[in-house]
Amino acid sequence: MKQKGFTLIELILSIAIIAIFITALTYFSIDVFKTKAKASSINEVQQNVRFAMQRLTYYIRNSEDGIDVGDSQFSPTDPGRLHLEMGAGANDDIVFDIDSNRLRIKIGNAAPVYLTISDVNITSLIFYNNSAPGTPGNITITLSAEFNNPGGRQEFNYSYDVETSTSLRNY
Repeated sequence: MKQKGFTLIELILSIAIIAIFITALTYFSIDVFKTKAKASSINEVQQNVRFAMQRLTYYIRNSEDGIDVGDSQFSPTDPGRLHLEMGAGANDDIVFDIDSNRLRIKIGNAAPVYLTISDVNITSLIFYNNSAPGTPGNITITLSAEFNNPGGRQEFNYSYDVETSTSLRNY
């Protein structure tokens, strides 16, 4: 009489193969989640920096009365401060500065508005005044940002540096 079923060796081998497969699948899933977290932190930092630089260059280019050099802080001051005179008196002047590791803009007498989110820390903001007397103003902006990573997890570590120069159009 022949008995049907599995031998102990067959059972152990099948459990071992399933365990290896589940372990590989688990490690693959963990890597996918880490990659997604890294991509998300990269996206947040780059998107915030691009938006901030767009705002900075837009307002610098459109400043009608130029830069208030007395109220601005240029290199080597870090973080810098930029005060733009927009032409209709102090009520529409624009000031860019850093508060709580976030870039903010203040237009006239209105309350300051943050240009970056709290997940992104601005680690460096330096303005260089490249203007020669009697020429339109020219400013170089150097900005460095990193993802706010209070837990210190490696997959969230990301920093981004950008530099651009722009000139005032109506100076």
